[in-house]
Amino acid sequence: MSTSQPNAADSNAKPDHTLTKLSGIGPKTLQQLNALRLESITDLIFHLPLRYENRTQVSPIQSLREANGALIEGEVIAISPAEMGRKTTLCTLQDPTGTLSLRFFHFSGFHKSLLKVGQSVRCFGKTKWHHTQLEMHQPDITPLTPLTLATHYTPIYPTTRGLTQKKLEKLIQLALEYAASHQILNQPRPALSGIFSEHSISPLDALSTLHHPPANLHFESLHEQLERWRRRLAEDELISHIACIQRYQQHVKQRQGIAQPLSAERYQKFLSQLPFELTGAQQQAWREISEDLAQSIPMQRLLQGDVGSGKTVIAALCALTATENHMQCAIMAPTELLARQHYEQLQAWFSDTELNIELLTGHLSAKQKRDALAALQSHQAHIIIGTQALFQKAVEFAALGLVVIDEQHRFGVAQRMALCAKNPDRHPHQLTLTATPIPRTLAMTFYGVVSVSVLDELPKGRKPVITAVMPEQKRPQLIERLRVVLSQSEQVFWVCTLIEESEHLNSIAAAETHAFLTQALPTARIGLVHGQLNDAEKQATVTAFKDKALDLLVATTVIEVGMNVPNANLLIIENSERMGLAQLHQLRGRVGRGQQQAYCVLLYKPPLSENSRKRLDIIRNSHDGFKISEADLELRGPGEWLGVRQSGLLSFRIAELEKDSDLLPLAEAFVLEHQNTLAFQDLITPWLNNKVDYLNS
Repeated sequence: MSTSQPNAADSNAKPDHTLTKLSGIGPKTLQQLNALRLESITDLIFHLPLRYENRTQVSPIQSLREANGALIEGEVIAISPAEMGRKTTLCTLQDPTGTLSLRFFHFSGFHKSLLKVGQSVRCFGKTKWHHTQLEMHQPDITPLTPLTLATHYTPIYPTTRGLTQKKLEKLIQLALEYAASHQILNQPRPALSGIFSEHSISPLDALSTLHHPPANLHFESLHEQLERWRRRLAEDELISHIACIQRYQQHVKQRQGIAQPLSAERYQKFLSQLPFELTGAQQQAWREISEDLAQSIPMQRLLQGDVGSGKTVIAALCALTATENHMQCAIMAPTELLARQHYEQLQAWFSDTELNIELLTGHLSAKQKRDALAALQSHQAHIIIGTQALFQKAVEFAALGLVVIDEQHRFGVAQRMALCAKNPDRHPHQLTLTATPIPRTLAMTFYGVVSVSVLDELPKGRKPVITAVMPEQKRPQLIERLRVVLSQSEQVFWVCTLIEESEHLNSIAAAETHAFLTQALPTARIGLVHGQLNDAEKQATVTAFKDKALDLLVATTVIEVGMNVPNANLLIIENSERMGLAQLHQLRGRVGRGQQQAYCVLLYKPPLSENSRKRLDIIRNSHDGFKISEADLELRGPGEWLGVRQSGLLSFRIAELEKDSDLLPLAEAFVLEHQNTLAFQDLITPWLNNKVDYLNS
């Protein structure tokens, strides 16, 4: 084991790998990349595909079946242009084996220039049945010049409006070339898992393969084959994460915390004005947390609680404790909707006190932000609730004593550390909340949390949500049921889940559903919320729904957290077969918050895969979030890790909780042996995302 120390100047030097070093990235493209939370060349390299398309071989038309994608070549033999009242353009393509109809919903000038009778073209698209005929819908078209076939599978990335797949793929290729020329992510190191020989593959090699899998890999089992490269990257990520956690925990232990006891009188007074009684699980969790708060050792505790189990009231008790001891409390939420809901809830619970509660999000007016910041600095603000805006350097506290992180899986350790660091003199207590249960040992390793409390009991009077699974062909019957529900003055959520890789297309799907329901239910007051609206528009619509000015709310998964509408007792989820169990359960928690029986309808598009059928059966028959979470981890196969990685549900780019647990002890041993070597800082730096310098915290 080496005992040499890294040179301080070398370890503090931060290389400049900004996105603008790549050609083709101007102000507009930079803004688009930043919208995807891509702020450096390293971020771009780690922006992995959601899925892949096979454009490596041409399929004869006669061999086509309904499929996700196929590449064909042929001659245009007929075109039926869009006419009055007709929304689609049909084109007939012929090859030596047969003919196929190409259906275009958007027929541009580019299509007109290529699709002429007698012209030969190459097409890639999804084949679907239309009545009794197989068709290809809205395919990509290229002229049939001497084109070579792709030598690798085509990656499909999460993107944003205005940033095409081709441009994003080109930028990522430039980033990979930049990394190779600047010796980024290509450090050799001893293997952990025994999968690779000592110097056989670098992280950059693994990333290059994940971005562009070679055509010699079998497409039908592609994800399983790529698992080998993912594991290679997971090793480095776990090493980096464990190194940061261990250094951070040592750092916390060396700092003095702030003992914050809560008087019995103040505790009872708060409980007496609540419209409900604490459950036994809440009382037990509060005993554990209050004992931690009363110590001068900084609390590091994770509170796990199922959807609707009452985590917020425990957070409010913690905030009350901090303020009684003349300290400030910061509560951070992942979305403005959830932050505002917490703000309104705490305002109601603390209405009979003199506590000043401030809200800080990225979309307040300049004056509102200045006033909130000034109140924090002068200690006129006792509790601040906000989003990632709380990380900003301009946010300064007079006496930060407690940090509460809600939906903690949406924030990385670096972000939580950055908030705690805003008290340079004493380390604040930290409570993290999650509705996505994970095993205690993994929680300790992955989140740096030593103590875990559990809320496994729902409030009295809550009834389990009755869940039904329904094919989309029964939509007319569902609409009839909706009329009955709305006639009884109840409110309804209709959720349009992600159906494409682009958030823009997802918002279009929600808008189309809103238009359809507005026509089908002309007397209903229907609102629309999706990611393309600005925060003011979203908040106005949500407020109208809460105030019963709307009967039905069509939304994307932006309402997954942060919506508490007791009068809403019916939830409909589109494309439920595409979602993981944890997210379905989280969405289902939007209803059933009052005393009435609530219902959830999971619409799906048949036929269901075996995995999808199992998921829907589990969510229909179980209401235990802990069991559902365990089942979700078991069912999540190798092919789904890319989608999970981009959903934001975990704070790791590559590593997965259950699948990579066997690497944890190996990574810990590696850190112990190599953390003082000169190469160790270079190994972990690319994984830190330039958020916080863990090793100098």
